[in-house]
Amino acid sequence: MKTIKERVLQIAEYKGFSKEKFFKIIGMTYGNFKGSAKKTPLNSDAVAKILTNFPEINPLWLLTGEGEMLKQGGGGTEEIEKLKQEIESLKKHIELLEDVKEKSQQLINVQSEVMLSRNEKIKQLNERIRQLESLLEECEKRKRSVS
Repeated sequence: MKTIKERVLQIAEYKGFSKEKFFKIIGMTYGNFKGSAKKTPLNSDAVAKILTNFPEINPLWLLTGEGEMLKQGGGGTEEIEKLKQEIESLKKHIELLEDVKEKSQQLINVQSEVMLSRNEKIKQLNERIRQLESLLEECEKRKRSVS
């Protein structure tokens, strides 16, 4: 059976937080969860902070390892509100990314037009160079024939 500290590590992994962020939330350091310190008891303040900050965690599971990690029946009103806020935040983020994507596509289109224009100008300049080289060659032939 896992120790309480191993279960705490499991919560950190489940939440997807970096260890540094997770342990800051519960007021501890990762050093308390590795090596021989992993086998020592967890203080009640840390347990309280975990259950307060993560209300979806089943207290019985946290303390004893019995049952499921998450409470049955979903989260409370506060958790639902947090999820709604996260959804709204993600929608705004998507909207911003879509706007950046659209503006990037517009920029790419303008750059493509500029490139086509420049390629056409290069083509014209190369043609002018050929004309001038031909003219130069004729002038040199005339000069030799006159001399």
